[in-house]
Amino acid sequence: TTDPEMARAFVRAAAGRPIVVVALSREDPLASGPKSVDLMRESGAVRPVLFFAVRPTEGDRRLLAAKVRAGGAIWVPGGDQRLLPERLGRDWWRREVLPHLRVYGGTSAGTMAACDPM
Repeated sequence: TTDPEMARAFVRAAAGRPIVVVALSREDPLASGPKSVDLMRESGAVRPVLFFAVRPTEGDRRLLAAKVRAGGAIWVPGGDQRLLPERLGRDWWRREVLPHLRVYGGTSAGTMAACDPM
């Protein structure tokens, strides 16, 4: 489980930015995504949104990149650290998301997705 204070600190750091929960680190993204959205709400986020797709399309990627470039904060729950880069593309993630992030948080495999090398 995620320490509630860590989640509250993330929401404070987001400072009102839209929070996108990127739930791509589990075989079934719905296993952790909705719980993470609830955690963000309980921690003070106004309208966190869930981003998940077992097989993201180019349109899904564009939507996520637009949210990040618009200043959105990203929360990535834990799971299997290989799944997020496999689903979005390691090069795409490094090029379209990581350089544009302002606020990033997550747990376990979710935090590994922000490391280079992962």
